[in-house]
Amino acid sequence: MIQRKINCLKFILLTTLCAIFVNCKENDPIETNTDEKLPVISSELTMSNVTATTAEYGATITSDNGQTVSLRGICWSTKIDPTLKDSVKTSGQGIGSFTTRIINLMPETTYYIRAFATNAAGTKYGGTLSFTTQKLPNVTTSKVDNITTISAYSGGTIIDNNITIIAKGVCWSTSQEPTIELETKTNDGIGNSSFTSPILNLSQSTTYYVRAYIVTLDGVTYGPQETFTTLTEKQETGTVSDVDGNIYHYITIGTQRWMVENLRTTKYRNGELIGTTNTPNENISSEQTPKYQWPCNGDESIVGTYGRLYTWHVVNDSRGLAPNGWHIASSDEWTTLQNYLIANGYNFDKTTTDNKTAKSLASNSGWLSGYQTTPIGTPANDLNSNNSTGLSIYPSAGRFSNGFYSIGFQSTIWTKTESGTYALTVGINNNETKLLLNNNSSKSLGWAVRCIMD
Repeated sequence: MIQRKINCLKFILLTTLCAIFVNCKENDPIETNTDEKLPVISSELTMSNVTATTAEYGATITSDNGQTVSLRGICWSTKIDPTLKDSVKTSGQGIGSFTTRIINLMPETTYYIRAFATNAAGTKYGGTLSFTTQKLPNVTTSKVDNITTISAYSGGTIIDNNITIIAKGVCWSTSQEPTIELETKTNDGIGNSSFTSPILNLSQSTTYYVRAYIVTLDGVTYGPQETFTTLTEKQETGTVSDVDGNIYHYITIGTQRWMVENLRTTKYRNGELIGTTNTPNENISSEQTPKYQWPCNGDESIVGTYGRLYTWHVVNDSRGLAPNGWHIASSDEWTTLQNYLIANGYNFDKTTTDNKTAKSLASNSGWLSGYQTTPIGTPANDLNSNNSTGLSIYPSAGRFSNGFYSIGFQSTIWTKTESGTYALTVGINNNETKLLLNNNSSKSLGWAVRCIMD
């Protein structure tokens, strides 16, 4: 009897539970697979051109599932699976491929990014990609040296040399924190190598602030600021102009007053034009006494730095080449200069014997090593330590009968001294420590000219 009651209760309980289950299934709404109506985003996603603060992302919306894509773009975050609640950049409407560039990212940071597309059914997200931004580049500013009344030298060293540098140089001002928005800056090319920069056209007795800069795809990075004050002009320095109106600076070394730039005039002292060839590389080997001038390397744009080249027949012309009160230095006058430099410690090793004066005369920029070995004490080795005299002799090379020697490796300068059928030159080579005196040269070659005060 008891067993029958238990079985009856079990039956009633089972029947009740079945009724409840059936009732729930009948009253719940049927779930719809909304992905069938959402846009479709391709799994082929691209991430490119990642820098310290920017990146590019590409995606393709392959289908709108019959409902127009009203909005598409990307979202990103430092957290996995970003949504429209995070950083967003839209990129039009409809299906198809798109590429979007994002900016103002944080350097050395890992981000997660994915595409999205929205239609009437809702928003669909693509797969998540991650990327890490690069380091910001770093540059140091070289200590300012070779300070004169009107010029100085600085430069920079790039610390992170795996980053593409699209411009570099220094900028300066009489106000602190100078920027490249100023005209007072150098442009020392591209690439990750260290650089030396001339700071020119300064005013005497003035304090300046200088910073190295580099430009990358992320913008401009500045090095630490350096400060310097130009010298006060004394009686032994000054300027002189030629008949063309070119201004030259001069300094006193010992008892001599030397121009610190190569001659740039295109006229004789009386105002008559000095001839030049129809084309820079015209062959003049058949001419007996050619009287020509050319821009160094045939390039007018570098005359301000490297000067012009002249045949010795121009140097020796009775109409005069040097400005009034000046003349082309003789071989003996160059020897006097050399002896003074040696005796007064201008050798690169500070000794006062032997001729090791090339570095003291060579400019702080322009000298190249090429394929040659350039030992310590040579002009192309450590350019920052060149030019202790202030004469700033640039590697202007020269011109042979039908073309130019490559600049960067040597400087050859005419003297007014004749030697039989030749004339004497002085010179500096990139890989030698001494000033080269009394070298015979054909009078038809083109070399630079330096002047000394009468």
